[in-house]
Parts: sequence; C-alpha cells; structure tokens
Amino acid sequence: MTTPLFERVLVPIAEADDAKTTCEAVVPYLESSGEVVVVHVIEKTEGGPDKAPREARQEQAEEIFAIAREQFGDAGYDVETELRYGPDVIDEILAAGAAFDVTAIAFTPRPGGRWIKLLSGNHANRLTRESTYPILIVPHSEKETPEMTEATAETTGGTDGSGYRVLVPIDGTEDALSAVSHACRAYPTADVTCLHVHESASTDVYASMTGGQSSGVDDEDREWQREVTQRFEEAQAVADDHGVELETVTFPGAVPDAIVTCAEELGVDLVVMTTRGREGLKQKLLGSTTETVVRRSPVPVTVVR
Repeated sequence: MTTPLFERVLVPIAEADDAKTTCEAVVPYLESSGEVVVVHVIEKTEGGPDKAPREARQEQAEEIFAIAREQFGDAGYDVETELRYGPDVIDEILAAGAAFDVTAIAFTPRPGGRWIKLLSGNHANRLTRESTYPILIVPHSEKETPEMTEATAETTGGTDGSGYRVLVPIDGTEDALSAVSHACRAYPTADVTCLHVHESASTDVYASMTGGQSSGVDDEDREWQREVTQRFEEAQAVADDHGVELETVTFPGAVPDAIVTCAEELGVDLVVMTTRGREGLKQKLLGSTTETVVRRSPVPVTVVR
C-alpha cells in the first residue's frame, strides 16, 4: 500500500506575518488524518548570530509555531515544530524533511518575501533537484480551491481530488510521464488534462489538432501531430495503471506562457510539472520555466522529480 502524498507535510514558514496565510493555504491539500511539520530556519554565519538577535528570532519562531499549532490544530491535524539553525536555508529545509520522513513540502511564497527569493535561480534548481519528495507551491490568490479536508470527504467521497481539475504539461520524457503518474495517484478522481506545447506550431497545425479549420498542414506539421499523438497515448498508458481517463490539449507558444495561459483558460485547480525537460528544447521544465510558472500561475503548482 502506498503512502498518501500529503500524509506528512513539511511546511517552512519564514515570518510570523505569513504564518496564518500559509496554514490556511496548505490545509486543503492535507490528508484527512494528515500530519504537519512546521519548520523555521534561523540563518547564521559560521560563528553564529549575536545573543540579542538570536533571542529575538527565537521569539519570532515561537510566535510562528503558536499560530501554526492553532491553525492546523483547529483543522484537526497533528502538528510538530522544528527550529533549525544553519547558513543555508535550503539545506536545513531538506534536512528537516529527511529527519521527519515527510511525504511532501508545501509553502506559500509571499511576493517580495524571503521564500519567493528561494524560488529563483540556483535555489529553485537545488530545491527541486535535491528533494526526494514533491514540492507544492500554493500562491496567494483570491481564487477558491475545492476543499480536500475531512469535511469535504463527506460530500465528495474523500481527499482524492474529487471536483479537481489538474493540468500536467508533458514533453515525451520519462520525467513528464512520472508527473502524469503522480497526478493520477494523488488525485484519482480528478479530471486530469495533459498539455503538450508546440513552440513553433503554425496556426494551421494548432487548428487541426483542436478541431478548428485549417487551410493546410505541411509534412513537418503532420510529423509533429503523429509525435504528439504518440506522447498522449504513452501518457494514457500510464494513467490506465491508475484507472484514470485523461483529457488532452495542445497549445502553441513559449512553454511557460502556454502553461500559465492554458491553466487560466481551462480553469484548472492545480498544475503538476516535472523538473526536467527534453534535451534540445530552448526552455526546459527546469529552472527558468518552472520558476516562471510558479511565479505567474494563478493556481498551486506541484513540482515533482
């Protein structure tokens, strides 16, 4: 029997001002009997911080933990807290994840805050590359997401994604198929849609793939159509193992722009994407593409290896 994806979630919180918002954002994604580990990292140099600043930051950590215990506790979840010290925040987050044997990391980056900076450049690459568990980034958004809590289980049948629509970008790699498997396993009753982006697709080929009118499709476009059809079939074969019937969609344009636009137009509740892309693509699902989608997505993004 596999362990539920969000059974034991690590929630890094950087500031007391973000604690309540982060807790409220993460709760809908927890298992009905899930556990939460809240971690706060105090950055220090090799010699350690001065006593006064250290005491002040310890007080801030206790304030964060008190808010988290109240928020998650009121929602019916067991809460553990972990205060860590170190010169590298990412190292400490990953170490906490290993120490508590978590099944996922989840947090809400606040625009301009410390965590949004951790999702840029080398930090984002390290976090997604070195983590052995999925990372769920829940944006600050006014859009309401379907509650996947115990209360919802009474009306939707459980914390399995009922009522959800999940978008999974694919590119023909094994890593992308792993993202499909992840989405189907985590949300077996959700509507899962696979997206394939064609950066150089003509209006004609896009129209022909989406049922519209096209004036003509050349041999190169026909080859691309065959390739995309094969990729969708491979994705469906993975979904079949989980008893899920996929929907498929193609979209033209730059990869990150297409993913965000498609998520908006389809009204999805979650994007699941891999950290690696096809060799040779100008923009891979790693680094700049992932970072752009995370920053711009109107819905939560789960990043998987």
